[in-house]
Amino acid sequence: MYLKKELYELLKTNESIFDFIQESALDGLWYWDLENPENEWMNAKFWTVLGYNPNEMPHKTNAWQDIINQDDLKLTTEILTKHFENPNIPYDQIVRYTHKNGSTVWIRCRGMAVRDKDGKPIRMLGAHQDISDIKNKEFELIIAKEKAEENERKFREITENITEVFWLSSTDFQTIFYVNPAYEKVWGRSCQSLYDNPESFFDSVNQEDKPGVFSKFEKYRKGKKINLEYRIINNKGNIKWVRIKTVPVKNSNGEIVRHVGIALDISNSKRFQQTLTLLANMAKSFIHIPLKNISKEIKKTLGTMGNFVNADRVYIFDYDWEKQICKNTYEWCNDGITPEIEHLQEVPLDAIPWWVEAHKKGEKLAIANVSSLNKNDGVKKILDPQGVKSLFTLPLMQSGKCVGFMGFDNVRKHHKYSKREEMILTFFSELMVNIQNRKSQENLLVLEKEKAEQSDKLKTAFINNISHEIRTPLNGILGFGQMLAESDFSAEERAELLNGLSISSSRLMSTITDYIDMSMIFSDAVKVDKKEFLLKPWFEGITEKAKVLVSEKNIDFEIVIPSENDNLKITTDPKLLEKILDKLLDNAIKFTNEGSVTCTYKAKPKDVEFFVQDTGKGIAGDKLELIFEMFSQEDSSMTRGHEGSGLGLKIAKELVGLLGGEMNVVSEIGKGSIFTFTIPL
Repeated sequence: MYLKKELYELLKTNESIFDFIQESALDGLWYWDLENPENEWMNAKFWTVLGYNPNEMPHKTNAWQDIINQDDLKLTTEILTKHFENPNIPYDQIVRYTHKNGSTVWIRCRGMAVRDKDGKPIRMLGAHQDISDIKNKEFELIIAKEKAEENERKFREITENITEVFWLSSTDFQTIFYVNPAYEKVWGRSCQSLYDNPESFFDSVNQEDKPGVFSKFEKYRKGKKINLEYRIINNKGNIKWVRIKTVPVKNSNGEIVRHVGIALDISNSKRFQQTLTLLANMAKSFIHIPLKNISKEIKKTLGTMGNFVNADRVYIFDYDWEKQICKNTYEWCNDGITPEIEHLQEVPLDAIPWWVEAHKKGEKLAIANVSSLNKNDGVKKILDPQGVKSLFTLPLMQSGKCVGFMGFDNVRKHHKYSKREEMILTFFSELMVNIQNRKSQENLLVLEKEKAEQSDKLKTAFINNISHEIRTPLNGILGFGQMLAESDFSAEERAELLNGLSISSSRLMSTITDYIDMSMIFSDAVKVDKKEFLLKPWFEGITEKAKVLVSEKNIDFEIVIPSENDNLKITTDPKLLEKILDKLLDNAIKFTNEGSVTCTYKAKPKDVEFFVQDTGKGIAGDKLELIFEMFSQEDSSMTRGHEGSGLGLKIAKELVGLLGGEMNVVSEIGKGSIFTFTIPL
């Protein structure tokens, strides 16, 4: 570019310019044509500091103006104007740029206007210095100061009415200076007993957790912070989960003189997490349960949820709107509770009108005290003989219509259901709706299947229909996650639970999608929509997604694009081609624990050949054909710890065939595999 050449000439003739460059610790150099302000030359380091490939960036002013902080750009413009008007006013400013990865880069930007013989600025020479490390250290100091102030504020605010256990101890934990009354509630031991014998703090630790707790507290005695969760056994023999966090207190000389500790009873949170995991596993397991076992599993899960909310009886009723009755179809009873299912087969709806209307509107019903109902109320007349003290019911809604309800009775004692319990039971009720719906759908499909001929297409249609119905429980999981996000939990709990629930849902949805893809392939329902497009930008976009998966593992990911094929065009279905590459990349990344995954392609006279190479476990030669079969793997142990349907490679190979190409694989045990496939030009 002419500006670069011009700058070289200036360097030869103007010593002040050379001195300016030499004195600046350069992390970037730029030279600006003020007479043609859209033109600006930037050296390679200017862009590499900001994470960009210099070869891809134009020598245009707007290239950097688009990524500079806009408030800083406004100030820059003002300072430049003053510098142009008066050379004695220097241009030296700290500005913020947005790195390509989204982070902030702090730059000290200094510049000098080059003027003509009349003093008019005609060029601008500038240098960049990356001061991000300095700024980050400033921020770290500020954060550290804020944390210290926050710890001091918390210390002053500790009072006798907080629910967390708080203590102040010596550095060796041999002296307890203060512990609040919450200790007695959580540990079930007196505060005085801890004052008298600080080591008694460890007597309540669950035997299995003691090694880890002792190890952490050794660090505590050495002045380290600790953050751990473990189980204790209180004075009544009940197991509780506690989360402990400690912070050392330092004097003005930086010496640790005290320890502040906070303990929180997280038993309910742990129980809640375990229940969420249980429900997610229920949703997953119901996908594969044979039709003949569904009723048994439904009753079993009713018992699981009954125990979770301490209910004595759990049941499901179906509404028969045509006959105007409701019928008890499933029931679970706790030990010592009398079953009522035989007496509740034809309950007339006109006997419980307000109950029915609430369910039709999709409303939940919570009755904390059944005895408070009017003695002539139809609901009370049904519940009193059963000895029900409290209950909670949820309508079972299908496509906006109430098809029944689920109930939880408390017979032994009154029970008021918490918001957390209500949310868990809401999700559970949605799961039951979908399970019953699946059962009904499968029954219908079984009847149709028995009438039809035994053809592959009918079997595939059957699987496709079932897979479609399985999606609904997944939507229930995600919907419940949204409800949970709006509830009264700490940010840490909410993020933890939502993340686990989201991951589980995404994995299940991916499996279902694979099932549907296979059914469409075998029923000839896949439509090939061929289009002509440039391969390079498309390939870059597709492989970019794989970097997210690779970032979660300690392996390298390399994309190799042949420079001679920049303008190569291909005519095929881009969506199907994307799915093929996604499956192969997912497979390579999944089974590569160290080393690298490489993706590339090359043009041939009649087609394009794609390559996905990994340094994974490798596949035995006599197993290479097996990996392309449905639900088959080279070794059953190979997939332990890896989620997946076992259909990915089969789908990829079938789609390659639909696009008119061929797929092959070569592999060596211990060295990895290379998957290749061709797509006609």
